[in-house]
Amino acid sequence: MLLNFRFENFKSFESLAEFSMVSGKVKLHEENLYKNENFKYLKFSAMYGPNAGGKSTFIDAIGISQAIVLNDLNVVATKDKYNKNDPANSNKVTSFEYEILLNDKVYTYGFSVLMNKKKIISEYLLDITQSNSVDEVVEIFVRGQEDGLQSIIVDFDYLKVDKDTENRINVYKEDLEDTTLFLKSLNSNKKIIKTKFSEETVLEDIFNWFENTLEVISPDGTTKSFNLTYLDEKYLSALGEYLNAFDTGVTKVRFERTTEEALKLPVKIREKILEKITLDMKGDNNTGALINSNSNIFKIELEDENLKIDEIRFVHNSETITYSLEEESDGTRRIIDIFTILMGEKNKVYIIDELDRSLHPNLTYNFVKQFIQTTNSSQLIVTTHEDRLLDQKLLRRDQIWFVERNEFGNSELYSLEDYKVRYDKDIMKEYLNGRYGSVPKFDFLFGVM
Repeated sequence: MLLNFRFENFKSFESLAEFSMVSGKVKLHEENLYKNENFKYLKFSAMYGPNAGGKSTFIDAIGISQAIVLNDLNVVATKDKYNKNDPANSNKVTSFEYEILLNDKVYTYGFSVLMNKKKIISEYLLDITQSNSVDEVVEIFVRGQEDGLQSIIVDFDYLKVDKDTENRINVYKEDLEDTTLFLKSLNSNKKIIKTKFSEETVLEDIFNWFENTLEVISPDGTTKSFNLTYLDEKYLSALGEYLNAFDTGVTKVRFERTTEEALKLPVKIREKILEKITLDMKGDNNTGALINSNSNIFKIELEDENLKIDEIRFVHNSETITYSLEEESDGTRRIIDIFTILMGEKNKVYIIDELDRSLHPNLTYNFVKQFIQTTNSSQLIVTTHEDRLLDQKLLRRDQIWFVERNEFGNSELYSLEDYKVRYDKDIMKEYLNGRYGSVPKFDFLFGVM
């Protein structure tokens, strides 16, 4: 799980920005917390701020740092991503740091990059589980610059690897390019990681956290598990009940058999896609496939050498009349995009930009409420303009964050926990009145001519 995230010199953020999912001093709403033997951490956090204040930049900082972990720098768009409010920042590193709770241990993983030069300057992985002092921090590996040359120090005793694996890691060290993170390089061959590391699999586990646990969702995006989950009849039934409960007009969601022509793709493209799907599904692991078109979602399965195509349809008042996805409202489609989070995998960290896009305030509020009540061990961090969530009957002070630009044009991130707010205060009213900053400021209004 995510405990803390820090970054600096990234787009509108110049100084170090610190975001935390570790619980503060608030005593209310213990149900909003996950509890570890040593500390407590939050299930959900919401971030507020005016347009162009820095909310999406915060999301982008997580997204681009994840992309750098999983890919070579050469394929990640980093140009001009440093803070431009001071020209000197172009020659300064951009840094990202994560504190992660994984397998009952706490790790710090971070790295710094010269964005325009696409060059990694430093990287480190620390075990800080028992770190009451600097001496108790275990440096699993540290990468830096020494006399202009790259230097990587690995704690092989901590990793508990045999001599053969140690030699292999040293080869990775020697061959490492300054556009690739050491963590990525070591995970480029999963077979070596899995078979050679005896007791400690931390290098694989940390990489897998970025690859499979952390999930950044854009305002018009869906979850990674969206497609796989849609193959499940149980999921469609639960989705129908959810849409019905929140007055979307939908009472049921189901599959209906359809034809290839319903895919609404050019004939040649359709034939190529279906041919590939057929070949892919002729193996022993035939689990079906999905096609998401502009009009709907189609499930395709192979049955007796023939393709069976089902379309997801939405029932409203009559069982005999159904509707396609494109016929549903933007709000209903948004719910469908993110509903997987309520039904999805355990131990995920979802980051959603503009949770409330196209959603009625009641839907946003109840979605968050349901997520908090779930017990699937996932975390959800969102940016939003929905002020109804600013309710101390729903959220704790340490779950509410603000971002705004200062007089120099730099974004600053801070928590409601920084303010002395009584538990019975109407924080929504105070926020809208500018008590906590982070609201739009109007220097002029357009007059009527």
